[in-house]
Amino acid sequence: MKRLLVIVVAAAFLALSIASEASSAVPVLGPEKEKPAKWEYGLLTVGGGCHWNVPDEAVSAKSWRELAEKVKAPVAIEKPNETTRATERIAIVAVLNHLGKQGWELVSHNSDNSQETYVFKRRILSER
Repeated sequence: MKRLLVIVVAAAFLALSIASEASSAVPVLGPEKEKPAKWEYGLLTVGGGCHWNVPDEAVSAKSWRELAEKVKAPVAIEKPNETTRATERIAIVAVLNHLGKQGWELVSHNSDNSQETYVFKRRILSER
């Protein structure tokens, strides 16, 4: 009889401790909803020059090399005074890498006979 009483008391104690832990747990309401991302967009057009436009800045240049200089994209060219297809391609890569380091992601590229259009976006981290 004593043994049965000890078992019943131990079971009751165990049940109370489990119920206590369950009631102090944070209720599950489903996955937290994140605020929707806010984006800003940049437009780079090439044709009759290179033009970089974002909400608070507009930069125009005659070539990719000049655009790289204006947006401060580092361009490693052996002959800085020489402009060739190769140096322009190096400048293109430098500009695109520079924009990527600033958080800009290329989301679209369109080309027709006279103009290329690059659309970029980046997440707005804080309200301006």
